[in-house]
Amino acid sequence: MNVRAKYGSKHLDKIFVYVMRAYLRSKKSGFLSSEMPSVKLGANMLIDGFLEVAVEQIINGRPPETLDAILEVEYQLLLKNNVLSADQIMALHLIRTIVPPVLQQRKLEVLHDYMNLWNDEASRYAQWTFYPNLSEEEQELLYVKLNVNYRHPPPWESWRLNDF
Repeated sequence: MNVRAKYGSKHLDKIFVYVMRAYLRSKKSGFLSSEMPSVKLGANMLIDGFLEVAVEQIINGRPPETLDAILEVEYQLLLKNNVLSADQIMALHLIRTIVPPVLQQRKLEVLHDYMNLWNDEASRYAQWTFYPNLSEEEQELLYVKLNVNYRHPPPWESWRLNDF
């Protein structure tokens, strides 16, 4: 079974790219702040709202345990009070499982563990912007080896090194 075909979606790609962009911005500034990329992904009001709650709580400095409790309650309320598609439930679950570890605890491997759900948008962003902006230590952690000796190099405009 092709997991990406069955469970991956544009909504998930938007979440993955958002987390990568937010990580790079927080890495550049040294902390997560209100200067993060817009939480309005245009995916769905419920998904955007849940992501906004997660990011806002991290910016406000909630400890991981408190953040986990808040997100669990919000997640359960959304499941109980709304009719959600499998795609929406997957997006909410992903926000709950990747946003706190990556943006609060700096555990990049959690994001990378979900790469089998990345579609084209997330894969391109990771390749052309995210990975090249990581330190060598972070790249080694993710087993990323950037090969700059391309046989047919991509066009320069494909490299989006400052798109975060």
